[in-house]
Amino acid sequence: MYVAQLNLSSTVHWSKNAVTVAGSWSGQDGSSLNKLYLNSGLYIADDGILYVADTGNRRIVLIKPNSTTAVATIGTGSISGGFEFGSVVDVFVSKTYIYVLDRGAEQVQKWLINASNPNTVYGNPQSIISIPQSSYFFVDKDNNLYVSGSYTATVIRIPSDSSNGNNGVVVAGNGIYGSGPEQLTYPCGIFVDDARTVYVADSNNHRIQKWAVEASFGVTVAGNGMCNINSLSQICNPTSVVVDSNQYIFTVDNYFFRILRWAPNSNVGECIAACSGNEGLQSDHLSHVSAIALDGHGSLYVSDQDNNRVQKFQVIVNFGK
Repeated sequence: MYVAQLNLSSTVHWSKNAVTVAGSWSGQDGSSLNKLYLNSGLYIADDGILYVADTGNRRIVLIKPNSTTAVATIGTGSISGGFEFGSVVDVFVSKTYIYVLDRGAEQVQKWLINASNPNTVYGNPQSIISIPQSSYFFVDKDNNLYVSGSYTATVIRIPSDSSNGNNGVVVAGNGIYGSGPEQLTYPCGIFVDDARTVYVADSNNHRIQKWAVEASFGVTVAGNGMCNINSLSQICNPTSVVVDSNQYIFTVDNYFFRILRWAPNSNVGECIAACSGNEGLQSDHLSHVSAIALDGHGSLYVSDQDNNRVQKFQVIVNFGK
């Protein structure tokens, strides 16, 4: 199981009002099974189960369709007893494993599904290169692991058969903060397509960068590197990126609290969700967004972090007909 690229029509659109599928619609945080606290990454499995990195509660929660209450958790959420995370910020699910990024421990772990203890597959600051403050990773169709290094200004690929101690290979960024085509500044979300092309949410450069295999520089495919006006030609502090099979790019504008879609070779995006430009708790509003995802039908899931909830914008496929 990997993130298959959906074939979405250019005329598809999404419901104006979202439904809360995890956490409380009111934005109230908490540690009960129907609450979240500063949630970060998320993943939707083929069976419809939603996995959420419940960062403030130091756990991963699993939520079935048509429910907002977790049916299971990974991590005790406690500082003593059982298995505990330092600061869990992202999650990815394959047929065999649940991968978890623990920023507090600066490592990626993989949990055998239905097991109770993980294996560390990347990261150990005492033995190999650490990636301080990394919050995002991706697993491609061949189970290679990609990790964005917010402080190293790079994206690193670790082979699928890696064990702890493999430094990986840099596939994006030159390790120096900057706005040049070979540089990244605080890279966040990653998406890797079937050709192993890497898309990076280059957050502090306000752009999405596309890196071909073995390329020494990236190409800007969304945003113009600026964040100073309410314009659809700009993306402010993007944290997440998803790409469909037609190379439409989905990303987050965190200054105007909205989700944008960019057509291939376009200089301007279109707003597809939460388009008021203001933050809020209403069903058509968002606050700081940490991650987005599309399910197998094309519905949009948003980790609405500062509102302590996950919002679902239902796909509408017959737009214009």
